[in-house]
Parts: sequence; C-alpha cells; structure tokens
Amino acid sequence: MTAGLRYEADSTRRVGGYLTELLELDPKIAGLRFDALSRFMIINLSQYARNTGTFHGQAFELFINNLVDMVCGMLLAGVSIETVAALPKRRTLPLMTRSRT
Repeated sequence: MTAGLRYEADSTRRVGGYLTELLELDPKIAGLRFDALSRFMIINLSQYARNTGTFHGQAFELFINNLVDMVCGMLLAGVSIETVAALPKRRTLPLMTRSRT
C-alpha cells in the first residue's frame, strides 16, 4: 500500500488510485490529501447535522453543493514547491529491539 494512504476497502483503494493517476499527484501527497479530505468532509457533515438536525431542504442543498465545490478545489489545487520540498525522501520506521532474556 502506498505510504500515507489509509484505505480500508478495496473499492476505496481503487478509487484513490484512479484519482492519484487522473490528478497526476505524487502518491504521498495524494494520501495526505485524501486523508485530510475525508476528515474535512466528516467534520463538516457532523457539524451540519448537529446544527440543523436534517439532511434535506434548500439549506442542505446549498451546504452539500458548497462542500463538493470545496472538495474539488482541494483535489485540483496545485502542489507548491514548499510542499514538494517538505516531503520526506523515504519513509523510515523505528527499529524495534527486544532483549533475548
């Protein structure tokens, strides 16, 4: 699995792979964006539900259309030079040691 991606379902993993290729994103950046996007959507949907208690009507239509617009903008945004420079060159994991006693 690509570093940074937290896909649990095979269909989600495939969609993530298609989007990564379609948007021509580095897999690490794609993973970071998909993770942030899922959190962003969940938080916004949760807050909307808490504040309104409903998922229908004109106010919801405005909310969901605006949310989709924001998500599209986040996916389509270019990657800055600063972000590319901040990417780790390779992922290292801490070594786990165990005594043999």
